[in-house]
Amino acid sequence: MNCRRGSTVEDSVDYAIALRIRPKLMTAIGAVLALLPLTLGWDMGAQMQQPLAVAVIGGFVAGLPLLLVVLPTLMRGIYK
Repeated sequence: MNCRRGSTVEDSVDYAIALRIRPKLMTAIGAVLALLPLTLGWDMGAQMQQPLAVAVIGGFVAGLPLLLVVLPTLMRGIYK
């Protein structure tokens, strides 16, 4: 899966998705798991940090599909 100069837009976008999916998933899953105790209010004083944890988790959950599905679709449309 080597992307070279002269390859099509489809090949370049597919290569970029394949290259980015694992690190993005690992980052998102790690952050969600780390913030889960704050979100559920298990820790002492978690009620004060709970809204921030919910917002960060929501950002990861909403941003991941946008980054891996919507952005490549837009790139295909722009560069065709």
